[in-house]
Amino acid sequence: MATDLADYLVRKGVTFRQAHEVVGKMVLYALERKKELGQLTLTEMKGFSRHIEKDVYGWLDPLSCIDRPQSSRREPGRGSVKRALAKARKEIGSE
Repeated sequence: MATDLADYLVRKGVTFRQAHEVVGKMVLYALERKKELGQLTLTEMKGFSRHIEKDVYGWLDPLSCIDRPQSSRREPGRGSVKRALAKARKEIGSE
């Protein structure tokens, strides 16, 4: 999710370098509180960047992350993941 959060900030006009720094601080903050990034409140997140708005939660949803086109990395979408799982289950004899 951290990469998706950085992509979110870049799309909001933050430079990649700044986004990387902000997200790194947010990850440490979340880890210290034993939370996932998506469990942070909007107020907590805004403490790291004024560019963060309520729509950030859509970027931190795991299913949305899978379906979102990834320009910065080559990851499969949900359909590719489902096909790979079906193939693996067939190969090991588990349906």
